[in-house]
Amino acid sequence: MVYAHGNFVAIDDMDIAPILTSIDARNAFADYKNIPIDSIVNFQSELLIREFSYGNSDSSSIPKLVYKVTIDAECIVNNEIGYIDANSGKVLATIPRMTGISYVGTFSTRYSGTQTAKTMLGSGKYRLEDDSRAAPIHTKNLNNSTNITNAAEIYDYNNIWTSSEHSPNNIDMGLDVHWALQEIYDYFYDNYEISSFNDNSFDINAFIRWGNDPDDRDNAKWDPTYNRLLFGEGYTYLNPIASLDAVAHEYGHGISDMQADIPYDDVPSAAIQEGLSDIWSVILENAIEPVNIWQIGDQVVKSGSCMRNNANPTDALAKYQLSVTYGSPSFNNTTSQYIKSGVFSYWFYLLVNGGSGTNEIGDSYSVYGIGMDEAEEFITNSIYDEYLDNLSSFSDFKSAFSNAAMVYYGDSSFIKNQVDMAFYAVGLSTEPNPLNYDITGANLLCTSSNETYTLNGDVPSNATVNWTSSSNINIISSSNTSAICSGNGYGSSWLRATVTINGNSFSVTNYDIGVGPPSILDVTSTNNLSYDYISDSYKILAGSGDYKYEGKLVVDEYYGLATNYHWAKVLGSTLIPINWSASYNTVYVYTKAADRILMLSCTASNACGSYTKNYSFFTGDASPFFALYPNPASNTVEIEVIGLTNSVNNNNEYEVELIDNTMQIRKKIKMKSNKTTINISGLKKGIYFVLLKSGH
Repeated sequence: MVYAHGNFVAIDDMDIAPILTSIDARNAFADYKNIPIDSIVNFQSELLIREFSYGNSDSSSIPKLVYKVTIDAECIVNNEIGYIDANSGKVLATIPRMTGISYVGTFSTRYSGTQTAKTMLGSGKYRLEDDSRAAPIHTKNLNNSTNITNAAEIYDYNNIWTSSEHSPNNIDMGLDVHWALQEIYDYFYDNYEISSFNDNSFDINAFIRWGNDPDDRDNAKWDPTYNRLLFGEGYTYLNPIASLDAVAHEYGHGISDMQADIPYDDVPSAAIQEGLSDIWSVILENAIEPVNIWQIGDQVVKSGSCMRNNANPTDALAKYQLSVTYGSPSFNNTTSQYIKSGVFSYWFYLLVNGGSGTNEIGDSYSVYGIGMDEAEEFITNSIYDEYLDNLSSFSDFKSAFSNAAMVYYGDSSFIKNQVDMAFYAVGLSTEPNPLNYDITGANLLCTSSNETYTLNGDVPSNATVNWTSSSNINIISSSNTSAICSGNGYGSSWLRATVTINGNSFSVTNYDIGVGPPSILDVTSTNNLSYDYISDSYKILAGSGDYKYEGKLVVDEYYGLATNYHWAKVLGSTLIPINWSASYNTVYVYTKAADRILMLSCTASNACGSYTKNYSFFTGDASPFFALYPNPASNTVEIEVIGLTNSVNNNNEYEVELIDNTMQIRKKIKMKSNKTTINISGLKKGIYFVLLKSGH
């Protein structure tokens, strides 16, 4: 031991073997508290050493071997925990019990199968009450009355609540209600530390078999006057109204009333409450025991599919066909808060799942959705952070949640966009700005190195991102926010990110990338030059400036890969030569003399490498007018002088030189006719320049 924190007490010669048993200690404490032995259901004991003060000084104490005893018995005096001397049986101290005694019962519920829930014991019977939570939960039977004072306890003798015992007279609906309320309480407390409707541990009181006329019995409600839940046993249209979604719906009214102070005094405010209660019904059923979560009341209707279908608002088999577009004919032509509530419940459906289409007022929408987990947290936090307090209009509802999303996630966030886009889909908002996503990274990708590309924008946690590319890019690895790539070949290429959320996908604009070194040079424009296809050269035409011949040539790398251009002279006339100057990808050629030639090389380069191409120019009838074939060649090549004034027919002789890429002459022959064959079998493989010289 390095150190110990607390009060050190010396214990000398203590025998830790007790004289009394735990039952002796229990009996001693029961006698001390006047608890009848036959009322004890169970007890807990713990043998320990505890320090007890004596005399008038706080510093005077003595350690004792004691039993800590807790008795489970339904008895008004059973309100303390006792410390009993393990040797003498004397009660040395007591501390108050914080709660009553709850027992775990087994319920054969009407709608949710076998479940467990806490009950309390009294007079040898278990009742539907639990005070183990900060907010007591109590379920009673009104026996088709509206008089709360007539409410009766619901009992079971062995805490195994069977259907055969409790289904007569629909008493078993109380099991569903009592179980559901405990699950709802635990959901809020375990996930958000919220205790009861208004997070103030308010008692949760429920009454089943409420009402004595058909309308009351076919209804369930929240009583805002006395803050209690009332559940009818059904009559004409409904079976006992005790399914999990029904209980959650009414609990939601309690939240709207006690936490958010939302009134229920006109159609708009009532529609808000009904919409929010349907939202709570979906959230809680999904969290506790999901079954057809978007259908409200599907288990209690006697005919049809449900009361309201939030996934299919116009479901013909539902009792209510919902209006889901604010200001539409179906909305304006009804005074039913249940029908109008569809604007809110369908907004939530789209927020969770996404969807696209055209609403009833002609607006096309596309919502991707944020998923249930994110949506339920957003709804809960917004309400309990008081963004919805005292709202009473549809626009208030929209503003409250939109403002909450902006505060929680940011104005340009994905969730804020989806909240507003779902409001746009139901007619409560103008269309929000589109989501802002783009890809950034290197514009050039080489085959010898890797580059990381980043997807910018708020990618939600429930999204998946699929990266794709053109064939000349290898995607080495990727995540939801980035991809590592390498080049494969050369040319222009693209990289794309496709984001999928709740099965709905959208693609981010392609990011254009150049791959590899420059590979093709194209002439994009000329001025005062005439291209000769036979000789693949440019004749410089007469100009109007200081030189008799003036021309301009502009080139560009085909894929846009070049970041630099370099021009150099390869060969040309030395006596009164063709002059030239270059600027980036543009070259200017000019001279005062006719019958001149010039060959320039243009090298386009980038970080990955370079590519070079030669361009020939001539004035007058100078000699690059010849054809050479085949090209490439392996054994022989034919050279033919075409259409020149200075031809061998005018008694002129030509000389042909083959020059390698080091500018060394590797072969030289005389040409005595317009056409000749050259043997090149002895030359090394490579690129050669052919220079044709006339006799003058």
